[in-house]
Amino acid sequence: MKALLIEREPNNLQAQSLNHLIEKGVAREGYIGMALMGGAAAVAGIAIAGLMKKGRR
Repeated sequence: MKALLIEREPNNLQAQSLNHLIEKGVAREGYIGMALMGGAAAVAGIAIAGLMKKGRR
């Protein structure tokens, strides 16, 4: 929808501003998602290492 508005009215400052805000929000959510996945991977790695160490005893 936003692309259609910008395509038809490329000089519309409100549409440009809205597009910028949407892209900024999507990028921020992406960074938060990557951070959460990285944290989960680190916790899983620590848990697996602990289980492997326990199994060797």
